[in-house]
Amino acid sequence: MNTTIENTLMDKLMNYISDIQFGYPILLKDVAHKFHNDEEDYQKTRNTISKYLNRLVQKGVLRKFDDGVFFKSTNTPFGEIPINSGALLDKLYINDEAKNKNIGYRVGANVLSDIGISNNIENKVTIVTNKYLAKKILDKISFNVELVKPVTAITQDNHLYLQLLDTVKNIHQYHLTNEDIGNKLVNYMEARGIIANVLFKYADQYYSRKTTENLVTLLAS
Repeated sequence: MNTTIENTLMDKLMNYISDIQFGYPILLKDVAHKFHNDEEDYQKTRNTISKYLNRLVQKGVLRKFDDGVFFKSTNTPFGEIPINSGALLDKLYINDEAKNKNIGYRVGANVLSDIGISNNIENKVTIVTNKYLAKKILDKISFNVELVKPVTAITQDNHLYLQLLDTVKNIHQYHLTNEDIGNKLVNYMEARGIIANVLFKYADQYYSRKTTENLVTLLAS
């Protein structure tokens, strides 16, 4: 990569970083994919971007949170702005920005709250993800996070179905509001394009009979 191209790439990277909020995670793999030119070897682009990001750390423009994970920070009256752990979890385990695809989802109280049938407060963030083995970075995150292996590989087509079923599977763990549960669940499904017969097909294929019974009970409530 010649000097002119390197300078142009550095300018593009600086413009990209300038638009990012303080604390928002910047992943090396995402930036490398964003600026990769098909005419050039991807690994070469990644190595160049890595060099630039680490150079910006040395200059104080960025903070390095972990290998391949950076963020912008600034001092406030309350101290230095930390990395946004929630956004980091999303980028690492739920939405693969580089490949523009869904690789995971949260389950439990968060889903039930979205449906409108529970106001449980989570003391743990449970994420079902294709990246369930990548746990090293969790030691640096203040949240209590559990990564769970999915019943099958998570895709764009199945993630909403599996998310609902993984929540329904453990419905006994939550306190539900006894107000119009069935209609609220139907509305939730319709708003997300979850088709009932497809949902039951996934339930039959990957989950226990009890999960299917839980689903039927909720829809009839």
